[in-house]
Amino acid sequence: MPKIDDEAGAPTGSTMDLHFTVLGFISGTGEAVMCAIIFKSEQPVSEIPISWKLGLDITVTDMDDQAKVMAGGPTCTYLGKQVPCFFGTSPKASITSIILADMLQFIDKLRTYGRSIVNPFLLLNSHHSRLMLLFLKYINDPSHKWH
Repeated sequence: MPKIDDEAGAPTGSTMDLHFTVLGFISGTGEAVMCAIIFKSEQPVSEIPISWKLGLDITVTDMDDQAKVMAGGPTCTYLGKQVPCFFGTSPKASITSIILADMLQFIDKLRTYGRSIVNPFLLLNSHHSRLMLLFLKYINDPSHKWH
């Protein structure tokens, strides 16, 4: 819960310097599919403090309901499926080929897209950090092919 500054009566800001990148995955029709947050850390995402992932839902009016206050990142509803926020880490809070492959694997494990008609499409710039071998192997695997 945010601290209240007794003199001004307003919430205080963060007391730590936490860098992160937020990426939105959207469908071709403009619908939100997934939110991804990459934290700046040398540690794997499983080792970062849980408080980094919990977040604070500023739309909640009942601050006593911890389940709503500490929401855990934005959840998207796409094609009737709940897609929780993806969390990753990198030394500069930037996207890497490994993290990008992990994001697509996260989407695939949730069976977000039906693949009976067409494989999903992903549009990226051609920066070398995204097009490394691990990522290319993942998107070209016939069991979960991406275009």
